[in-house]
This record gives sequence, structure tokens and C-alpha cells, in this order.
Amino acid sequence: MAFTAALQMSVDDAEAALKMAQEINSRAGGYTQEVDNFQTTLKVPLGKAEEVLEKIEKLGTVTSRRISGEDLTDQLVDLDVRLKNMETLRARLTALLAESKKVEDTLKIEQELNRVTTDLERLQAQLKNANNRVAYVDMTVSFNASDPQPAPRISFPVPWIARLGSSAGKAVPTANGCDRQPFEMELPPDFVAVSSDGVEFNAVSADDCVLRLTRRDDLKGGSPAFWGELIKRSLSELNNYTITGRETFINHEGIRGELFTADRNIGRSSFRYQLLFFHFGKGFLTDNELYLVEFWGPADAFDLHAKQVKEVYDTVDLSIWH
Repeated sequence: MAFTAALQMSVDDAEAALKMAQEINSRAGGYTQEVDNFQTTLKVPLGKAEEVLEKIEKLGTVTSRRISGEDLTDQLVDLDVRLKNMETLRARLTALLAESKKVEDTLKIEQELNRVTTDLERLQAQLKNANNRVAYVDMTVSFNASDPQPAPRISFPVPWIARLGSSAGKAVPTANGCDRQPFEMELPPDFVAVSSDGVEFNAVSADDCVLRLTRRDDLKGGSPAFWGELIKRSLSELNNYTITGRETFINHEGIRGELFTADRNIGRSSFRYQLLFFHFGKGFLTDNELYLVEFWGPADAFDLHAKQVKEVYDTVDLSIWH
């Protein structure tokens, strides 16, 4: 079987992702056949193809994936038979040439021998190419493909939705000396408050993780299902995240929220992002509001803090607002 694979991927840094894909394949024993802008064709050893494909898919968000195979059994058998017959014929002609006494016969044999030798070399090249197709998977990877994507079914009605998760990999918020939270939540160990404007509050760890609390106005008719779907699409379609978890979360007050967890690669670095949101309709002290807790950082640092951060999610106190 000769296998081919085609991937289209959305990444933040196409040039870095292209180089990384080539390095992944090279370390697996493959080689690069062609590069055209941000598209590359890789020759991947068959036994390493699944491993290489899995690693390359982690460089960004896969928007298209196609794998196909072609059975070359009949072609290889046919080439092998024809090659052996041609080698036998060449051996016979070589023997006749050695025994030839007449100039006229010698010229005819040499002419036929040259033709057979040429055909033999052509068959050898075809057999080598067919064996190469079996031994290596042709993998074409396109980064940030220009093919138009399907138009979203709905637009993103407010700018902050489109920005969710976009701060991963960027500088942590600059301290402004204000630590007023938009709603109550304990800080996890090793996080310090650095900035607030009354609506958005930021705390950071020393290893570049960020914890952000935000209060946002709802839209008329908004519901947990509406905001959950919009958040999912913003993360996956706009900001190149792979959503790895989505679950219901109930805090100590019995208030129901939704918790998203997602991964994103920027160049050679991996980041993780988590978003917990609560939605309230009109109440005694609230007028259609959303409460969000965001947590993100480099994958290793995120994993180090993840358990303690999730524990403090339970301390979110919305009773006064609710």
C-alpha cells in the first residue's frame, strides 16, 4: 500500500510551524520533498507516520485532514516479472555478442543490447520509485491555508468574546496597584494581585500564569447555552485552541457554571487555557450579567498550578450579586 496524507492547519506562526514540522519528520528518519510558501510535502517513513502525524497536528488547529491508500501489489509484481525477463534477455544478448563472428551480426546484437539495457534501467527506476512509495508516506501539510473557510453561522456580537484566550503567550498584565475584584474569589497560593479597573482583575504567578476575573453585561435574550456556544467557537475558530474539556461546575453556593479547558501552540511553545463562567438573568441586585474566571499560562506552569486554581474556583462568591 502507498499512503498519502493531506493536512490543512491554522497556526499563529506559519513559518515556525513549517520548520517544526520538517524537524519532526527529520528526527523520525524522513526528509522534505518540497516547500511552497507555507506548504510542505514530507516523505515520512511508514513505521513512523502515525507518530509524526500526531506531533504535527499538535502544532495548531487542524482544519482539514485526509488520508488515502493505493494498492501497488499488482504493479510491483508486474515490474518484478518484467525486470527478471529483461535481465535474462540481456544476459542472452551479452552471450551472443561474445560469440558473434560477423560484423553485421555484432552491430545488430549491440543495437538490441543497448535497447534492452535502456528498458532495463527504466524498469529499475520504476521499481525503485514504487518501493519508495510503499516505504514512505507522502504527507502534505499546509499552514494557514488560503482556502476560504465556511462563514460562521452567527457573528460575534461583542468584542470581548473574540478576545477570549488571545492573551496566551503575551506579556503578563502590568501592575497598577489596584486589587479591587469585580466579584469575590480567593487567590490560589503563589499568585499576587497586580491590576484592576473594577470590571477586570488580574493576578499573576512568578512563572507567567495569569488569573483574570471579569464581570460583563449580558445581552437581551442571552442564556448559558448561547454564551457557551459562542465561547466554544471563539476559542476554536478565532483563537486556534483545541478544546480538551467542557464540564458543568457548581460552586459552594450551589450556583451552576460551565468550565472550558483548551490547548494552543504558539511556535514551539504550548499553552493551556481555562475559562469558568456563570450567567445570571435579571435579579434583585443584578441586571443580566456574566461572571468569568480565566486561567492560562505555559503548559508546564499551568499544570503545576492547575489543582490549586481549580480548588479556589469553589470560593467564587456571587451571593451579593445574585
